[in-house]
Amino acid sequence: MFRVDDVRSLLLRNLALTIPTALLFTGLGYLLSMPMLSRFDPQAALFRRDPATVGSIETARLIALDRFQVMVALGGTVTGIVVAQTVFVASEQRSTRKEREAE
Repeated sequence: MFRVDDVRSLLLRNLALTIPTALLFTGLGYLLSMPMLSRFDPQAALFRRDPATVGSIETARLIALDRFQVMVALGGTVTGIVVAQTVFVASEQRSTRKEREAE
């Protein structure tokens, strides 16, 4: 069946693809969330950029803004993990098929 070394190698290759991809998509999610903040709560987004222009704002609105930004960034993380796993599985199936054809 599978040897321990084969499984360990497979796991390390999987992690080598998944971790950087998830981090990249997290960063993209964060960058995407920045312009979306002004659509979510324009006044709170303006306060975050320049507090002097708005004056004061409720803490709950800033917390809701932070939650929204975190949810978008985590959505990017999940998307990155799904993309990495899909690419990994497809590449492993392709390499397995080529090995079988070579035999």
